[in-house]
Amino acid sequence: MLAVLGILDETLIDSLVVHAARIGVVHAEHSSSMYGFGDAQPPLSGSLLDEEFRALIFSRLSTVESNLRSIRAHIAAPFDLRESATVRIPKIQVTLSQGVASVVVLGTTEHDARASYQDFVRELELVAPLRGDPEVLSVSEEPPSPDYARAVALATSRFDANFDKVVLARSLRVHLSASADPASILASMALREPFCTRYAHSLEGRRFVGASPELLIRRSGSHFSSQPLAGTASARALVEELIDSRKDNAEHRIVVEEIVERLNPLAETLEYPSYPEVLALRSVIHLATRITGTIADPATTALDLLASICPTPAVSGRPMDAALELIKELEPQARGFFAGAMGWVDTAGNGAFVLAIRGVVVGERDLLATAGAGIVAGSLPQAEVAETEMKLRSVLEAAAPEAALHLF
Repeated sequence: MLAVLGILDETLIDSLVVHAARIGVVHAEHSSSMYGFGDAQPPLSGSLLDEEFRALIFSRLSTVESNLRSIRAHIAAPFDLRESATVRIPKIQVTLSQGVASVVVLGTTEHDARASYQDFVRELELVAPLRGDPEVLSVSEEPPSPDYARAVALATSRFDANFDKVVLARSLRVHLSASADPASILASMALREPFCTRYAHSLEGRRFVGASPELLIRRSGSHFSSQPLAGTASARALVEELIDSRKDNAEHRIVVEEIVERLNPLAETLEYPSYPEVLALRSVIHLATRITGTIADPATTALDLLASICPTPAVSGRPMDAALELIKELEPQARGFFAGAMGWVDTAGNGAFVLAIRGVVVGERDLLATAGAGIVAGSLPQAEVAETEMKLRSVLEAAAPEAALHLF
């Protein structure tokens, strides 16, 4: 395949962002955003735990006859990496940085690529403006708060010397009078949390859009980084309260120790501070630790690093296998792509993935928001209910403000 370059007129950038949120793939960070439209090749589906499948992704990327390192595959991975990830190499790939939208169009011939570019520009010229929020008809909890509290109590009763953390999730389903606009939701999330990474994918016939605060893995050349979050308090709480919380520090330490242990076999160097810092978001504050390092083998890709740490104990528990069994037992529905990974890789093996949290699944006339809480020894059921409520409210204030006003 061939790649053709172009620069998008700045008058079309707003339409680009809206169009991508509705039908494309999105990986939008504060400093640089990536968008994709259409498929240059049929999408791939397989487990990222499968080394041969990971190699197939790079084999597909290598068929593009270009030295451009901006050629990317966009990947949505489920919570359970044994299940199938969705991998797309978009026909039209756009990088937006410092107000300039650089476009790469992949085609079988140069004429094909240039024609696709012109069609794309015409599409953007016809993009409809953002739609308003539809009326909220009802909201249902899955599971209800009392059932979730009982699940937390049961989980803590299972802990022993070999099992010290599990993350349990719950959802809110918002029933609407009409379909919600994914672009409006993502735009609201961008305003509320500008330093979070926004993502959007079409998965299982629905749009999954969100703004994640948590970096799973980033690889750039020989360097990699990760920033797990664990330990949460309301944004109204004092920072010192979170820093001094024995329960939250214990939860955070479990996550950092486990991720470091999993990354260590792939690393030549590995560094992280002794104490976490506090990451402040609009609705909540988290304990955060920045882990950095260099890879021991230049052939180790961002996908290899991702496969080594997912699902992290920030969304599963420790030990992972026992936590996954308890999650399967106590959660009423499969997580699917919630708490999975959203991101991209390029031809050189570089890439970035964030945790698929703080998002909503947009259905025909409903929204599904999911949030989890880390359960450790000493967790209080009502406190964990309150934590999930904080997280769910922060999502619904952007996705369905009317519903958020009447919740909890």
